[in-house]
Amino acid sequence: MFFRKTLLTTTILITTISLALIGKSALANKNAVTNDVYTIKIIENCQIISEIPLSSKQVQAYLALQHEENKMAKLQAPITGIEEQLRNYSQQIEQLSQQMFTNSKQPLQINKAVLAKQELVVGKLDNLMEKHQADFDALSAQGRYISKIADKFTQLIAPLIAENEHHHISIGQRDDNPINKHCNNNMASVRLTNAG
Repeated sequence: MFFRKTLLTTTILITTISLALIGKSALANKNAVTNDVYTIKIIENCQIISEIPLSSKQVQAYLALQHEENKMAKLQAPITGIEEQLRNYSQQIEQLSQQMFTNSKQPLQINKAVLAKQELVVGKLDNLMEKHQADFDALSAQGRYISKIADKFTQLIAPLIAENEHHHISIGQRDDNPINKHCNNNMASVRLTNAG
């Protein structure tokens, strides 16, 4: 009886340890970033002229930057939602500013009715800004944080791109093809430039 309990306990313990090690190994493999997954592609005249694999440290910095940029996009959502209101209030204030002064033969005078309207609109703008101050603060803090991460990433890849700083540089997974996006954007800007 004692032998069976000991054997059962030992078997359970070995099984538990084995499962833990398998789980840890699977998690490590899931989180492992191979050096050949992410690259820097140097593009000239719509052709990839060089492809440089990123080191594990560079990939980690790149993924951290991408993660923080995703956070930034989420933080921008409330601000994007009020952009139209901000623009509307700003335009109203500008229009009222132009109407505020009456130009007669006498010295310049302020139209008090227009001034009162402007103060009302400024109050609405202030209320909107105050209501979303936490959103603006979070966005600003995230921007500063992203700047630090971007600087770190830039320092890590600077030696790889030093000779190619005048070329278009695309960073992403090896299978990504930045050519179409890059060349289409350049062609669109060439068309826009030539159209003017």
